[in-house]
Amino acid sequence: MIQLEVVSPGHDVEPQIVLNHSGWAAYGGRLPTGVSKARVTNYSKDGGGHAVIVERFDGLSVAIDAAATWGNNAAPGSPPTTDLPGVKKLVQLAADPALTLPKL
Repeated sequence: MIQLEVVSPGHDVEPQIVLNHSGWAAYGGRLPTGVSKARVTNYSKDGGGHAVIVERFDGLSVAIDAAATWGNNAAPGSPPTTDLPGVKKLVQLAADPALTLPKL
């Protein structure tokens, strides 16, 4: 299961994905274009998974969580964590400028 959050600049509260996990560390890979900072975590609770949050130069923060299961919302036959995108792919996805918020 994948959860994705796009957070506006100046938002006072961390994204839910960040609040749900501990053990966040700086991303050790090369940052994609448009990203100023990235953090990652791997976890074993609830079947395991990994999550990323990136801070982008456009001011948005994008968090993505790839989990083996998601509470009772996982469909029968959902792929195990090993079949989900890796941390590098999640960081690249979070950097995509297409992930934005609507203009108000």
